[in-house]
Amino acid sequence: MGKKHSVLLLSAAMDDLRGIADYVARDDEERALEVIDEIDAALDRLEDFPESGAVPRDAALARMGYRVLVVSSFLVFYTIEEETVEVHRVIHGRRRYAHLFGNGA
Repeated sequence: MGKKHSVLLLSAAMDDLRGIADYVARDDEERALEVIDEIDAALDRLEDFPESGAVPRDAALARMGYRVLVVSSFLVFYTIEEETVEVHRVIHGRRRYAHLFGNGA
């Protein structure tokens, strides 16, 4: 197995996770904890398998080096920068997201 990567959640991703937890907790606090735990576990796996996420179908995001990991109903968008996985956004899979990344994505 290769060297572990560090996983860095950028501020927008942290805000996304707080928003997800708050939204889900309105209906079911226990489920909110489960969702965050699922996402955390997936992020932990990126330490060992940073390329496990797919290259996005969106050509602009692919050109910018993004990868996407599907976790339950959520999409985790990240890039790999040397030995660091930078998590940019965590959004619901049904959400339109092109405007979240700028550069025409």
